[in-house]
Amino acid sequence: MPHALTSILTLAVFVLSAARLTRIVTTDRIGEPIRKAIVDKFGNASMITYLSFCPWCLGWWVCAVLAWPTAVVAGLPWWWGFGLWPAGSYLVGVLARWDSD
Repeated sequence: MPHALTSILTLAVFVLSAARLTRIVTTDRIGEPIRKAIVDKFGNASMITYLSFCPWCLGWWVCAVLAWPTAVVAGLPWWWGFGLWPAGSYLVGVLARWDSD
């Protein structure tokens, strides 16, 4: 597979993986125990509880974790992680709005 195509596919997998992980925690039934545990521990009014229900918010942090490994796997310089992080989180937020139940 040509290098450019590998990079493009890696970036697509980055965004789709971040979107899926974000949806699991914030929306899906499988993530209910996680959200319940957070509400039980921190209460309804805490910022961590808000984060666990907000795909735009959680997507920011999921992309933060995945951005630098993605840059390396895609064959990009490590500093591309600084761009992948906000760009990926924006796409995760857009996908969450588009994919809402």
